[in-house]
Amino acid sequence: MASLESLKDPLQRLGVLGTAGSQSSSFRRSEVNNSDIWDVTKQYYLNDMVFSAIDGGAYVMEGGATAGSAAPVTAILGGDDPAIDWSANVPAIWVPLATYGPRVVVPAGAQSATVVAGGAITFANCNLGQAAVGANVALGDTNFMAHVQMQITWSAPATAAEWFNLTVAPTGGTPVASQLVTVVPAVGVALQNVSVSVYVPLAGDGTTTSIVLTGAVNAASVLTATVAAVSVTYVPLVP
Repeated sequence: MASLESLKDPLQRLGVLGTAGSQSSSFRRSEVNNSDIWDVTKQYYLNDMVFSAIDGGAYVMEGGATAGSAAPVTAILGGDDPAIDWSANVPAIWVPLATYGPRVVVPAGAQSATVVAGGAITFANCNLGQAAVGANVALGDTNFMAHVQMQITWSAPATAAEWFNLTVAPTGGTPVASQLVTVVPAVGVALQNVSVSVYVPLAGDGTTTSIVLTGAVNAASVLTATVAAVSVTYVPLVP
C-alpha cells in the first residue's frame, strides 16, 4: 500500500491514484500573490484550473486527447496561454470550462479615419477570427452579439442627412446575410458617441471563418465623418 508521503504533490498522486482517483479540479493560485491567472513560470498538473490573461475565461488542464493507450500530458511548464493553446494547438492541453462569454475585445482607438459622403471603410483590427486579437476564437456554428462603440466627428454640426451605416458581415464558407445598423444623426451636434449592439448569425455548418465590421456614410450626406475610438466586443450566444 502506498504511503501518505506518496500523495504529497499532484504528479505523485496521479501515479498512485490514476485519473480515476484524481478527477476533482481546483484552481491553482500563485504562492506569491494568490493570483489565479495563468502564469508562464508556474508548473501545472492534470485537472488544474486557471483563468486566461487573454479572454478571462476559466480553463482546465486536461492533458490533450491521445490515441490508443497513450498517456495524456500530466504536467506542463510554460507554453501558450490557455486561450491560445485551446485554439492553436492540436490536441489542446487546456480546455475551456465554458465556450460562452466575451471572446474578443478590440481596444479603443483601433481605427481612426475620415469617410466622405457615400464612402465606406473596413475597420482594421475589428474582425473576429484574425490572429492578432482573435487567436482564442473558435467560431464553429455559434451565433454572436457584436457590441460596437465609437466616436463620430462630423465636419460641421450634423444635419438630418448625416446617417452612418455599420455592417457586421460573417465571411468564409457558406454565405450568411450581413447585419446592418443605421446610426441616426444627432442633429446640431458635431461629436457623436455611438454604442450599438447587433445579433450576428453564423453559418450552421460551421464554415464561417471571420466577422468583419465596415462603416459607410449616407450618400446624401453633405458632411464628412471622422471615426475614432472604435471598440468591439463579440459575445458568443448559447445555442
